[in-house]
Amino acid sequence: MKVVDGVPPNFDEILAAFPDAETPGVMFCWGSTIYAPGMTSVADYFHAHESIHAIQQGDDPAGWWKTYIASPAFRLEQEIPAHRAEFEFRCKSLSRKKRRMLLRETAGKLASPLYGNLISVGKAKAALRGG
Repeated sequence: MKVVDGVPPNFDEILAAFPDAETPGVMFCWGSTIYAPGMTSVADYFHAHESIHAIQQGDDPAGWWKTYIASPAFRLEQEIPAHRAEFEFRCKSLSRKKRRMLLRETAGKLASPLYGNLISVGKAKAALRGG
């Protein structure tokens, strides 16, 4: 995926719905492009996460984003596999203890205000494990 230091075409709509979207380090997928404000490269595990969104968006990123912004249930449905891909990528060759810590960290991101507090950390952990 291509990485662009900037914001996606619909950033005003995203920001209106998710004020935390301006937090440094927050990235956005639009088709096969990762918009990473202030960054020129991103870690491989973020590529794993955003590539799931690229697949989900198919040939209609604008339509996907409209639904993503409007529907909390759709948003959660889309974020679980993306966070799971990120988690699994990062777990390669980690000890059991470090995987548990990473699970807690990734679940915390999924359960965060950035996505609208859609799920508890406990349920996010279960979802990331595939349960």
